[in-house]
Amino acid sequence: MFRCLRKVRPQALVEGADLPVDCGGGEMPRTPCAARCEGRCWLRGDFDGDGSAAEVAVAQSEKGEATLWIVRPGAHAGQKIWAPAAFFPLKNADDIALISATRTAEVAQANLAVRGEHNPLKLGPNDYFAFGLVIWKRGDGGWDGQMLAVIFDKKNATFRVAPLLDLEAAF
Repeated sequence: MFRCLRKVRPQALVEGADLPVDCGGGEMPRTPCAARCEGRCWLRGDFDGDGSAAEVAVAQSEKGEATLWIVRPGAHAGQKIWAPAAFFPLKNADDIALISATRTAEVAQANLAVRGEHNPLKLGPNDYFAFGLVIWKRGDGGWDGQMLAVIFDKKNATFRVAPLLDLEAAF
């Protein structure tokens, strides 16, 4: 992961990359995400609402479990380093994709509009919608999925993951 982080530049991995970029692993169907390096899905953006697209989210799946790291740049003895901001182990996930906040909101709103529902995500006054992710698990009749929202609490400076959409129920 750190070898890939050395390749991160301000112009690369920007939030809102088009979805058809290949990502995903092995025999799994290719999953859209913002960038791919060493089998991991990458997304860069302003995940804490400070106006600077400095944070990087990194996700990978292996043996039915996925992990999500959020890192931010720091400095140590004059060298640029990456410091962990959050880590989430995600169980029952054969594949994972990271999606920009804008695209996540578009997909969720369109899906809920078809079902006659509205406002999929309730945010508090200190909440900032950082980005979305989709996890899939191979089920009895195909793939079961869930769209999740990653939310930054500005008051407590912490991230959390909240369910947004059950994709099995949607299709």
